[in-house]
Amino acid sequence: MTERGEHSSVIHSLHTNVSGIHNVGPGSENRHGEKITNNIATITTRRGRELVRARVIGIHSAPWGEMCSLWGAKVECIVRLGSNSLSHCYNYLKLQQCSYETALQLPPRRRFNGVVFATVRNDEESRQVLKLIMSWQPSICILNLPLDWGRAKVRTVFGFSSLASSVTWKCFNISHQEVGGVTTGCWKIYHLSRIQKSTSKKDELMTMKDEFYIRSSYLPTLQRALDDTIGPTKLPTGWCYEPDTTATSQRDVSANIIGTLCAGDGSKKLPVYHSLAPDISGLPEIDRKFWLEANSVWSKQRVLRKVTLPELFAIWDYEGKLETKSMDIDEALSLLEQRLLCPPGKILRSLGHVALQSLLPDSLPLVASADTSTVNDRGLTSDIPVGPLEQQVETRVEAKLADDAPVDYSLWATPGETPEQESARHVLRRLAVKWWADHLEREANEWLANHVHSEEDIEAVHDIIRRAKAASYWEWHRGSRLFFWRFPEEWLDDARDGVEFWKLDTPPSGIFPNIPTETREAELTIRKKIFKLLFRGYQEHGFVKLVIPRFSVVKATEGNVITDIRCVWDCKKNGLNAVLWAPGFRLPSAEDAKNMVVKYLDRTIAEYLEDEDPKVDYSQDESVMTKSTACDIDVGEMFYNYRTHKKDRQFLGARIISTRHSGKEPSRFVRFTALPFGARPSPFIAYQGQCRILELAEGDKDDESNPFQWDRVHMNLPCAQDFDPSLPRVIRLRKDGEMATSQNPYVDDIHAVGRDTPGQPSRTQAAGQRLKRKMNYYGNQADERKFRHHSLNPGSWRGIIITTGGPFPMISTTLKKWTRFKDGLKWIISTGKTDEYIDTAELRRLAGLGVHITEVYSDVRCYLRGFFNAIEAFRWNRDCDGWRLQDAMDSAAQLEDEDASRAAAEQDYPATTRITSELLMHASALLEVFKSEQPLCLPIRPSHKGKLRYFIGDASAEGLGSGIQYPNRELRGREGLWDESFAEGGSNLREAQCQVNHLLHEIKEGLHDGCEIWAFSDNAVWSAVFTKGTSSAKHLFKLVLDLKIACYEHEVYLRTCHISGDRMIATGMDGWSRGDYNAEGISLGHDLRDFLPLNVPAFDRPGQSLETWCKGWMGSQYSPPLEPAAWYWEGHRPGVHIWAPAPAAAVEALKQLSNSRLKRMNAQTHVFICPRLLYQEEWRRAFEKEFDIWFILWPRSGPESAWTNSCFEPLLIGLSFPLNRTYPWLVRQERQKVVEIGRSFKIQMPRDFYGASLAEVEDEVRFRCARPGDHLLTPFQCPQCQSQNIRNKALDTEVIGDLAFESLCMRASLDAFWSHSSKTVASHVTEVNFMVKYSEMVDVNPFPALGPWPLGKHLGMLTAIMVLMRSMEPGKDGETVKFGTARQIRSTLTVLWDSSPESGNDMMLTTSKRGRYISTLNPAEGRWYEMFTAGITGRIGDVVKQDRAYTIEQLHKLLEMYEQEWDDLGLDMSVESVGACMFLLVSCLGGMRGFEVVWTDLSALRYDVKYCEERGDFEAVSWPIVGRFKNEHGRLGHYMIPIAGLTSSGIHFFRWTQRFIKVLYRAGITSGWAFQQSDGSRAKAGDYRDNIFSKLEIIQSTTTLIDADVNVWEEYGIQRSGRRFFVTHCIKCGILPHVVAYQCRWQTDRASRNKTVTRSMLHTYSEVRNMKDVLIQPSKAF
Repeated sequence: MTERGEHSSVIHSLHTNVSGIHNVGPGSENRHGEKITNNIATITTRRGRELVRARVIGIHSAPWGEMCSLWGAKVECIVRLGSNSLSHCYNYLKLQQCSYETALQLPPRRRFNGVVFATVRNDEESRQVLKLIMSWQPSICILNLPLDWGRAKVRTVFGFSSLASSVTWKCFNISHQEVGGVTTGCWKIYHLSRIQKSTSKKDELMTMKDEFYIRSSYLPTLQRALDDTIGPTKLPTGWCYEPDTTATSQRDVSANIIGTLCAGDGSKKLPVYHSLAPDISGLPEIDRKFWLEANSVWSKQRVLRKVTLPELFAIWDYEGKLETKSMDIDEALSLLEQRLLCPPGKILRSLGHVALQSLLPDSLPLVASADTSTVNDRGLTSDIPVGPLEQQVETRVEAKLADDAPVDYSLWATPGETPEQESARHVLRRLAVKWWADHLEREANEWLANHVHSEEDIEAVHDIIRRAKAASYWEWHRGSRLFFWRFPEEWLDDARDGVEFWKLDTPPSGIFPNIPTETREAELTIRKKIFKLLFRGYQEHGFVKLVIPRFSVVKATEGNVITDIRCVWDCKKNGLNAVLWAPGFRLPSAEDAKNMVVKYLDRTIAEYLEDEDPKVDYSQDESVMTKSTACDIDVGEMFYNYRTHKKDRQFLGARIISTRHSGKEPSRFVRFTALPFGARPSPFIAYQGQCRILELAEGDKDDESNPFQWDRVHMNLPCAQDFDPSLPRVIRLRKDGEMATSQNPYVDDIHAVGRDTPGQPSRTQAAGQRLKRKMNYYGNQADERKFRHHSLNPGSWRGIIITTGGPFPMISTTLKKWTRFKDGLKWIISTGKTDEYIDTAELRRLAGLGVHITEVYSDVRCYLRGFFNAIEAFRWNRDCDGWRLQDAMDSAAQLEDEDASRAAAEQDYPATTRITSELLMHASALLEVFKSEQPLCLPIRPSHKGKLRYFIGDASAEGLGSGIQYPNRELRGREGLWDESFAEGGSNLREAQCQVNHLLHEIKEGLHDGCEIWAFSDNAVWSAVFTKGTSSAKHLFKLVLDLKIACYEHEVYLRTCHISGDRMIATGMDGWSRGDYNAEGISLGHDLRDFLPLNVPAFDRPGQSLETWCKGWMGSQYSPPLEPAAWYWEGHRPGVHIWAPAPAAAVEALKQLSNSRLKRMNAQTHVFICPRLLYQEEWRRAFEKEFDIWFILWPRSGPESAWTNSCFEPLLIGLSFPLNRTYPWLVRQERQKVVEIGRSFKIQMPRDFYGASLAEVEDEVRFRCARPGDHLLTPFQCPQCQSQNIRNKALDTEVIGDLAFESLCMRASLDAFWSHSSKTVASHVTEVNFMVKYSEMVDVNPFPALGPWPLGKHLGMLTAIMVLMRSMEPGKDGETVKFGTARQIRSTLTVLWDSSPESGNDMMLTTSKRGRYISTLNPAEGRWYEMFTAGITGRIGDVVKQDRAYTIEQLHKLLEMYEQEWDDLGLDMSVESVGACMFLLVSCLGGMRGFEVVWTDLSALRYDVKYCEERGDFEAVSWPIVGRFKNEHGRLGHYMIPIAGLTSSGIHFFRWTQRFIKVLYRAGITSGWAFQQSDGSRAKAGDYRDNIFSKLEIIQSTTTLIDADVNVWEEYGIQRSGRRFFVTHCIKCGILPHVVAYQCRWQTDRASRNKTVTRSMLHTYSEVRNMKDVLIQPSKAF
C-alpha cells in the first residue's frame, strides 16, 4: 500500500469539471464591471451516467446518495447501520435502503465496479464500513472521517492489508473554502482507488494520481450565499452591537468576525460574521441562525441581520430557496439536519463527481473542445453560394392604381393575338355576363319560391338583379350588393340588411359644411366620385337628420402627380362618432406576412422536417426548387360592398353639389345605403364581412382539388429538440407534404401565398383565381385591374416588401419611405439644436411613417416612444408615461395610411411640441440604425437549422454566470466576480451587463452571424428594457442600442424571454453566478432546453391536474383544449372553446382566436390558458385586447394544486364572452364593475417588517366567506331582498349592473359579519345551542324572529354600497383611496338626511347636564352600519401617508444656504426667499403646520420685536397667530407662540425675525399679513414649496443627509414636515409632555371648540410673557 500524504496542499487543481465542464482558463479580457472571469466549456449530456453504480454506507451518508442520484448514477443501496431509520430522508431522496446483513450479500463479491461513499463518526461504524469494503472491493471508495482522527488512528482502523497490492490510498484534509464554499469548516477525507493507470484519453484528462477534487479558481465570500433582498433584523430589546474596529478596517480582505452583539446585562455575547460563515454543522441547533453583516437592496450600507433557513441551505451548498418552497418548516429543518451530518455539498460533489466521472465508458465525450472552430453553423446569408439567376432580388417595388384605371387586356391575351381575336373575346365576355345575370335572376327567384321570405328579401333581390344586369365583365356600373341568399343562415340577415351601428347615445342632428379642398380640380374630382356613389346606389334620397362633412386625401400617385383621390366622410366633426362604438379587431402584421413564406427547398417541407440534419445545395439550378410565390387581390369599393342598416341612414346624410361655371351652386341632401368611409363602425363591419366571405371562399380543407387544402399542423417551436429556426413556428401541411397555401386580408388588400413546385401548375395562381371567383360568387367585388398575378417579387403589401426572388425570403421597405424617414430624423435633430419647439403636424406624420417602417424593423419600434411621449405631453392629466402608447401609434399610423393633410395631422393637437431630451435621444438612435443610404434588406430567418443558440445569464451581488448552448449541446460560458464598485450599481444593471458583456462581444466577433439566439433572464427589468428598448438610465439605453445595432450588422435574430428566479435556479445558472458549478441543471449534464418549456402547453406539463380544475368551474361547458389543427377549423365554429397553446405558439393561437371572434362575435366563448412565458416579449398586447376578463393561477404546493411549484411561472387564464346587441356589448366595457367590485376588494393581511406574510389559517378566509353563526350576531338580508329594498326590483343575472349590485351586497355583508372575531361568533353559537336545548326541554321559544325584514328596510346597505364604490376610486399614493376618504360618503349622506323631510321624525333628547342626544331613523347611523364600518376598517385598514420630517442636520444645512444668500444680498434679499426662510423656521421651531404659519399678524410681530429690542431682551419672540379656525366655528382667535431667540444648536431665530421685518419694511409692507402675496392677500404655504424643496434637492445631490432614492418633492410636505420635525425633536430631547402642551396651548384651545377663551391681543401678550421661561423650552432645546 502506497502512502501519498495527508494534506490537501499537495493536491493540484483539476480543470476537468464534474459533468464534463472544461475550465478553459481566465477570460481573455475582463469586460465592463468585471473583476475576474473564467471561460467554461461543456457538453450538456447525461448519456452513459446510468451505467455508473454507487453504494452508500451509514446513517450519516444520505447526502452522498443524493449527490450520486442527481449526477445520474445508479445508487444501488444505502446501507442502514444500527437501529436508526432514514425513512424521513429516503422519502425525499427516493433512495433504496437495506440492512447491514443484506448489504454483505450484495453481488458482485470482491470486484464491485463502482464507487462507495460513507461518512464515519465512530469506531463501531468504521468496523462495519471496513467489512463492507473488504466484501465489495469497489473501484473507488471515498470516506469522510472525524477530523480528530490522526494518521495512526486511520491506519489502525483501515488496514486494508489484503488489498495492498492493488489499491492506492490517500488521506487528506479539505477545507470548504478550497472548493468555493463560504464556511470555515474543514473535513478529513480518506480516498482509496484500485483504478490502474492507462494511456487512454480519459486517463490523460482525469489522472487519479494527485487530483481527487476540483479546487475553486478564487475564494468566494459569505455574500454569495445570501439573499440581498432581505433587510435588517431588529435587535432584541436591550441588546447592542459593538463593532470590532480592527476587523472593520480589514473587512474587505479577510475579516470574518467583525463585531459582537451584547446583551444589556452582559450575560451573553454573539459574534457577527462577515466574509465567512462558521461551520454550522458543529453549532447547536439554537445557535445556527447566527448574526451577520450583509448587502441589501434596501440600504446602501451593509445591514445587520440574522441568517435565514434558506440561506443555511445555501451556505451548505444546496438550493434551499427552491427546495424549501414546497416544504413546511419541520420538513425543511429535518432535511437540513440530515445534510449537516455530511460535509457541505460542494465537497461532496467535488469529490464524488470526479470519482463517478472516472468510471464513464471511454467512448463518451467528457468535455467540450476549447477550439471555437468546432462551433456549429454560422455565417451571413449572403455568404451562401447560390445560382446566378437567384441573385436578382427586387425589394423596392411599389404599385398603386387608381380606382378608374383602365383594364390591361394584354394580360388575358394569347401570344400573337390579332385585333379580330381580341374583338371576339370582348363579344364573348358580354355574352357571358348576360348569361350570368339571367342565371343569377333564375337562382334568386327560385330561392324566393322555396323559402319563407319577407318584403325585405324581395326588395333586396330586385335591387341585386338590377345591379347585375347593368354590370360588365370588368366593372359593376350600378354598384354591387351581396348575394345574401348564398350566405349561411347565421350571416344571411347581416348580408342583406347590414349591421346596425352600436350607439352610446342618441346621435346629434344638424347640417355641417364640407371641408374645403386645396384646389378646384380636387373639388371637382370629389364631386364626380360622390355622383358616382349616387349613381351606383350607394346613396339614396330620403329623410336626413345629420349631414356628414367630407374632405379629400391622396390615394394614388405616379411620380409626383396625383392620379386618384379618396373621399373621407368626417363623422368626427359632426359629432356622430362620439356616440358610436365599434369592437376592436386585429389586422395582419408583418410577422403574419413573414410566416407565409419559406426558403427554397429541393423537397417537400414534410421531407425536409424528417431529416435530422437537413442540408440544401443552393448552388444547383434553381429550376428544381420549390418556391414561395405571392399574389394580391384587391377588393373593389370595399366599404360600399356592405349595407348600412335602415335605422342608421337618417344620420348618414351627404351633400350633393351641382356644378356651375358661374354663380351659386345649388345643393341637395342624400343619405348612405352603404358604409361611409369615416364612420367609426364602418371598418369593423366591412372587415368582418370580408373575413366571412374569405372563410366561405377558402372552402373545404379536405378537398384535394382545393388550392387551400391542408391536412395537418406541424409545431416547430423553440426549445423543442427538432426546432428549425429557418422555418415558421406553426406550419400547416398539405397531404402531399408541402406547406399549405394561405391568405391574409389587410382591409381591402388580400395577400395569398403558396408553394409552387417545378413542373406543376402554380398553387398560388390557383388560390388567387379561386378567391376572386368565390368573392364574385357572393357579390363581393374582386377588382381585376388591381390583381397582381403570382410572383416571387409581388411588391409592397401594407407597406412591407417581402421577396422570394432568392433562396431565402427577404424583407425590406420602399426607398421612398426610407429616405423620408431618415430626412425626418435629421430634421428633428437639427431643429433640436436651435429651437425648443417643433411643428406638431409634421412630427405626427413622421411618427406615423415610423410606425409603418418599424413594422419591417420591429426591434427598433421601441424608439418611437420618445416621439409619442413628446407629442402627447400636452395632455394635462397624463405624465410622460401615463398614456397608452399603442392608441397614439395607431392614430399616427392612420395619417400615413391616408396620406393625411397638415390640417388632419394638427387636429386636436397644439401647433407646436416641446422637444424633449428623450425625443432627441430616440431620434438619434433610429438614425444610427438607419444610417445606410439604401433600405436595409434583411433575411426573414436564419438560413439553416444549425444556426441556433440558447443563451442564459444570471448575476448575483458578487458574481456572474452566462452560457450559450449550441445545437450539438456544446455549452460555452463565462463566470466570474464583479468589481466591488460596479456591484453597488444595483441588480438591474448587473443583470444587463452580464448579458451584454457576453452577447455583444461574441456577436461583434462574428461567432453568431446569421443565427437565432434565444436569451433567457430572470430579471424582468432587463427583459422589459430590451423589449421596449428604453430606460431612464443612459448606460442601459446605450447597452441595448449597441446590442441591437450589432444584431442588424451581423444578421443575428435575438429573442429575449423572462423566466422566474426559481427556474433560473433549476437551470443551474444561478449556481454559476454564485460559484457553484456542479449542483443543478446544466452543471449536471442536463440539456438547457429541458428547463425552458417554451414548446410545452399547460395541459402537457407533468404532474398537473388542470383538467379537473377547469371542469370544476366550467362544468358541462368544458371540452378538451383545441389541438393545433383545430385552431384553424373547429375553433372558428360557434361554441365554447379552450385554447391552451405552448408559450411559443401563443401568438399564432391568439391570431386564430381573434379571427374566429371577428366572424362570430355573438356565438362564441373562448377560454385561453397559457403559462406566462414570452408574455411581455410577444403576446401580452394581443392577449389583453382579446379577453374581457383574465386572472392568474400562481404555482403552489400540495396535492390539490392544479398548478404546482414545479411549473415556476404563473398560469394566465383569459375569458372572452359573446358580443351583445344591448349595452354593454362586451363584458370588458363593464369589467371595472365586475372585476374590481366582485373580486378585487382589498383585504389587509398581517405582514412583517419586510412584507412577508404572517397570515395564519383564519387569515386565508377572513372577509372571503361567512362563518356558521354570523347571522346570529349580525342582521342579514340576501342580495335579492336588498335589491327589492333599495331598487324596488329583482336581480337579473343577465344584466351586468345587477351582477355588480349583487357583488357589492355580498361584500358589504361579509364586512359586517367579520366585525366580530371568530371566537366571539363561536362563543355566541355555543350559547345559542344551549338555549335551543333548554327551550326544547320546557317547550318555550325564547328567540326573536330574525327575519324577514319589512320591505324597504335596507339597514344602511345603500350607504355601505356607496362607501365600497368610493373605496375603489384611484388614490394619490396607492391603488385606491384610503378608508378615511371613502367613509366621507356616510357624512355626506347624513347631512343630506338632516336636510331632507325624512329627518322630521328624528327626536332630540336633552339632559340637565348640558348633554343632548338625537334619536334618528337615518340608516347610516344604525347598528348594522356600525358593524359594517368596523369590518371594512379591519379589512382594508386606514393607512395615512405621513410627510417625512426634516432632521436637525438638514435644517442647519438649509439655514447655511439662506445665510449665504443674506451675506451676498443683505436687505436686497427677495421677500420670497426671506419669507421662505422664516416659514421654515416658524414651522420647525414653533411646531406649526404650514397653513397655520401664514396666519401671522405682522403688526403684532413688529410690536413684540420692538418691545424686546427696547428692553434688550432677545431671549424669545412671541409669534402672533390670528385667524378664524375650523374648530372655532368661524370665531376670531389670537394665539402667541413663544420661540427661543437662540437655540442650543445655534439657530438665531431672533436675528432672522429682525431681518424678516426689515426686508418687509423695505418692500413697503408694515401691516396686515406677514406672509403675503404681491397683491397684499395672504400667502399660501405652497408659495414657499419651490424655494425650500429646490434647496433640499441640492442637499441631496451634494451630501449624504438625504438618501439618493428619496423623491424630495413627494416624500417631504410643505404642510407637515416642519411640524413632524418639532414633535420628533421634542421627544428626542426629552421635553416633558406638559411643557410641549403649554407650547401648543393655542392648539388645545382650538380643539376645545366651545370652551375657547377669547382674549384681547394685549391680554394674550401679558399672559405669554409671564410664562416665557417655560414656553420656550422646546424651541430652545433645538
